[in-house]
Amino acid sequence: MDDRDRGGLPRTVEALLGLPEDLLRPAPDTANRSLTLAETEMLRNLDVEFRGNGLPEERYSRLIRNGAVLHMKNACSPTPRDVKIVTPRWAVEAAGAIGAGAAERIAAPGVRILGDPGLLSAVPSRPEPVPDEPPRVLGHRCPKRRGRG
Repeated sequence: MDDRDRGGLPRTVEALLGLPEDLLRPAPDTANRSLTLAETEMLRNLDVEFRGNGLPEERYSRLIRNGAVLHMKNACSPTPRDVKIVTPRWAVEAAGAIGAGAAERIAAPGVRILGDPGLLSAVPSRPEPVPDEPPRVLGHRCPKRRGRG
């Protein structure tokens, strides 16, 4: 699927199954953004503390994976000045080569392919744009939660 076309998967499924257009809707609270460096570091430190205190995995999943991470991705809005984690060029190129091999293996037996298998090997031609202002590690906008009671 083309990451730039968030509606591509539901439209394809609708077409394959003969469903009316726009019947399938994206699930709410499903932002597909990467975490910033500050968010990742906070979660990494929280993970160390959580696991260092022997807390149960079920609680970790509920509070961290399905709580803090989803909240940050869906309710917080990083600014252009927040530091993004950038995949090193060598890793992007290696992933592209692996994707090219996968595309060849998928196409080899003559299966019907929907979409562009070339996307599996696509490597961005230029790096992330550099902001005009110096980056910051902390300070993106996240709404304050109201207290209970």
